[in-house]
Amino acid sequence: MQVIRPRQPIEAPAFRLEDLQGQTIELEAYRGRPLVLAFWASWCRSCKGELASLARLWRDFEAEGLAVLAISIDRDLEAARREVDDLALPFPVMIDPDRRVASRYEVSGVPTSYLIGPDGHFRGLVIGERDWNSSEARRLVSSLLPQPGTADTEGPQAGQ
Repeated sequence: MQVIRPRQPIEAPAFRLEDLQGQTIELEAYRGRPLVLAFWASWCRSCKGELASLARLWRDFEAEGLAVLAISIDRDLEAARREVDDLALPFPVMIDPDRRVASRYEVSGVPTSYLIGPDGHFRGLVIGERDWNSSEARRLVSSLLPQPGTADTEGPQAGQ
């Protein structure tokens, strides 16, 4: 898995988007939790595998505080809704039909995933479909989680 890592700390741009149920979700609500932020589209074949893989990853790491957010760049919201239903995604899926947030994150193609640490800073960028259940990906995600025996003053927030 090729991960592009920032050379210096860069804070993830704040955003506020609606999910497919019309609820507003803000990035700031996930501060203190490691996060995978995945950009995708219903017409993207490799996105389906990526999202299914992320669903398995989230189920395995949710208890340890991992959050996964998916952002659809679809203009056809019904198509996005059908994909989410077909895949039974367990994490929040937001919509960005005007690609305002995707533009702020400089997304040039999908799938594109950002790894964001509990401090809100980018830890890595993964472009293209990946198996998030490979040992390499699991090690990468584990590196974002609070390590046993370390004080984490911004630990995972309950209920998010």
